[in-house]
Amino acid sequence: MNTLYDDRLDGTLTKEQYLEKKAAIQQDLRGIQAEIEKLGCYNTKYREEGSAIIDLLNGFKKTYQEADQEGKAIILSAFVDRATLRNGDLFVTWKKPFEALSVLGEGVPRKQEWRA
Repeated sequence: MNTLYDDRLDGTLTKEQYLEKKAAIQQDLRGIQAEIEKLGCYNTKYREEGSAIIDLLNGFKKTYQEADQEGKAIILSAFVDRATLRNGDLFVTWKKPFEALSVLGEGVPRKQEWRA
């Protein structure tokens, strides 16, 4: 904007050219500001969802272990979309957003294995 103003003062731009370019720059700035605000809303949404997931998973192992078979099935149905057993190996397709957590957990050494 400063360069644009200097060009107007120097006579490089006519008044009409200056006003046209100024309006275009201001419109671009409003669009950029709107995008920044939209990103801020997304970040807040993801932060809130992440916090809710952490709260949900806090104490999950104990809750799962203490549940009866029907309770365990209900708990797993909230997380697992599909499970397949092939040649003794279990393959799990997780529901959203838990598939992202499973990817984050890949390669993390397990202190202790636990079973249903």
